[in-house]
Amino acid sequence: IYRMESGGSKRARNFTDMERNLLFDLVMEQMHIIENKKTDATTIRHKNEAWAQLTQKYNSNCQTGPRNQKQLHALYDILKQKSRKNLHDDKKNSYKTGGGTFTPLSDELDYKIATMLKPQYQPLTNVFDSSVTYFQGRLMLQKLEQNYTKYKKSNNEKENVPKAENVLQAENVHEVKQFVTQESGPSSAREMIVVPLSGCTLTPSAPQHNASETANIEHQIKEIELKLKQKYLELKDKQIQLKNIEMVHIKRLQEIDLEIKEKELEIRNWEHDMKENSYKLYLEK
Repeated sequence: IYRMESGGSKRARNFTDMERNLLFDLVMEQMHIIENKKTDATTIRHKNEAWAQLTQKYNSNCQTGPRNQKQLHALYDILKQKSRKNLHDDKKNSYKTGGGTFTPLSDELDYKIATMLKPQYQPLTNVFDSSVTYFQGRLMLQKLEQNYTKYKKSNNEKENVPKAENVLQAENVHEVKQFVTQESGPSSAREMIVVPLSGCTLTPSAPQHNASETANIEHQIKEIELKLKQKYLELKDKQIQLKNIEMVHIKRLQEIDLEIKEKELEIRNWEHDMKENSYKLYLEK
């Protein structure tokens, strides 16, 4: 970033981490105006007014000298690009094998930006995308836990054994729809439980209720339960890996925060010494 002066240009001092966080905190106060995608004259006028107020507040708390509106706007765009790139690189590097321990590039500010601008960072849903499990992993895990809990609850009830005519062959091998009929007086209510499953098909059976058919149905239910548990454990392992990555981020952020506080303490001590020396010189005169 350069400052225009008489006869040429001079490079200004780099922004500090505190100033970057200060800028984004000020932007958050007027996010609904600055991130408005409308391009009419009224919206542009409101944006210019918001940036003018933001620049005034920033210059009253900056460390490296005053900045103009154009410089702060450019820095904000750079922070958004950097956040998107760091998060993308972290996701890509987390799937690599070998090369030692994974070191994340993103910091606390990157996560804050991604959280506030989530609609811009969240990709469109695509079931054929290779990264769909990354973005929907936690949602899938919660849904699987809910389905597993409902399945266990219904399986433990004495009169909740699926009838043979309700066990249908799944057209999609990745999803088995098990219909459990619950008899309650003269009418019956059906509850559908969707069980994510891979490579499992059930064949339709005749509606007779003899001992062999009942045993066959119970065996199929146990197979579904076993595969469901395996899938649950796989997703649980994935959740643990993501949690470990998050802990690495938190540790690094704590180290950065400690470094910032140490630097701030050094600056305050230096300012105190300067004031003390100035006061001594004043007394000597």
